[in-house]
Amino acid sequence: MLKKTVAALISGLIFSFSAGCGHQSSINDPLADSGIYQTAGKKALGRGPAITVATYNIKTLFKALKTNKAKADKVAVALGKAIHEINADVIAFEEVESIPAFKSFSEKYLKDMNYNFYSRENTSGKLNNVAVLSRFKVTSVNRSKNIKSLNNEPVQEVPLPTEHMFELNFKGTNNYDFTLFVTYLKPLSAGYKSEQRDIDIESIKRFVIAYQKKDFLHNFVIAGNLNEVPSAPELATILDPRSSGLNTHDVVSEDLGNGPETNTVFDPQNPKRVDYLLVSAGVFNEYVTGSVKIYKPEQQSQTLKNDFFYQASDHLPISAKLDVSTDTL
Repeated sequence: MLKKTVAALISGLIFSFSAGCGHQSSINDPLADSGIYQTAGKKALGRGPAITVATYNIKTLFKALKTNKAKADKVAVALGKAIHEINADVIAFEEVESIPAFKSFSEKYLKDMNYNFYSRENTSGKLNNVAVLSRFKVTSVNRSKNIKSLNNEPVQEVPLPTEHMFELNFKGTNNYDFTLFVTYLKPLSAGYKSEQRDIDIESIKRFVIAYQKKDFLHNFVIAGNLNEVPSAPELATILDPRSSGLNTHDVVSEDLGNGPETNTVFDPQNPKRVDYLLVSAGVFNEYVTGSVKIYKPEQQSQTLKNDFFYQASDHLPISAKLDVSTDTL
């Protein structure tokens, strides 16, 4: 416990010192100062017990279900292959338009992966439905808006202050206690103005701040689709440590930066990254440097290897590894 406490405090001091010194980035690009996101002494690729966490936006499956069965079957097979390739211990899914359809899919195509299935169905809008597949069983679920546990497991119910966060608490490999928050923010539309989106972003920030005040060293990961790029000014309240007050780390930025190679939406007309894995100060101590993956098909001669990622969704999944061999909480 002492080791982790010291490590987390040092991480926080480095984080704060970097934010306060040197070149200050433009407000239009709050993540441009890469010095904030570089930390000495991080773990190399771990050889001890590890946990892989991932996030995946899968609306394409439900678009296909609305058109024709042949197309839906093709997308389902591709999505099954994609999830097997990721092989995460815990994976969060966003834009799950039909919880029963996704559960049926997982039972048919992922039976060999031994996942537990958890979901939240949000009555305020289908696009807010999220689900989680996990090899670990939950120790508690914090429920907001008709959350369902389809495993018939006893769970502790505690309301969340915002409908945009789905909270699951796990005991994972090596008795590693951690919390997963799954989030989805809708894009701007005629019915969802920037004023309301700003309010929702602020509600996420306030919730995380309150959570950190309760237990600064608790391990948590925020996974999901924020529907904007890392440099978007409105996301600075969550992503930029100089204005957010959050001691969280965007591990994609940590490992890969914020260039075009990190795009998770592969629309040729508008490629961008809108998907995130944010880790707490506690988890950052376990996060394995160089482990972040964005699952893009690989060009091999005239063919694409693993092109099922393009067939499965219009978003690419992200995963990262946590080395939990030395956690002492």
